[in-house]
Amino acid sequence: MGQFDRTLAAIRDAQHLAFFELSEANQTHTAYLEAQARRLEKGEQIVREELDALKSALDQVTTQSTNMQAEVIARVGHELQAHTAQQHRQADVSTR
Repeated sequence: MGQFDRTLAAIRDAQHLAFFELSEANQTHTAYLEAQARRLEKGEQIVREELDALKSALDQVTTQSTNMQAEVIARVGHELQAHTAQQHRQADVSTR
């Protein structure tokens, strides 16, 4: 998430679209994870309680992200089927 910017006025890419689809709680968890990653990059060490909190936040974001991916796959599949059916109907009308 190095190039991620929550302050953008317009959503410009898939990463931002995905972030703003997360629940408010998981957006908060993501911000927490980003802050902890910056700490670790600086060489700071974390204690057990912080590690447990990191794992919990990551698990919650991962769970919602996985569920969202499944929902998007199902929605796209449904839309593709509907689009294909519409094309078939149009082809049937144009060949009559």
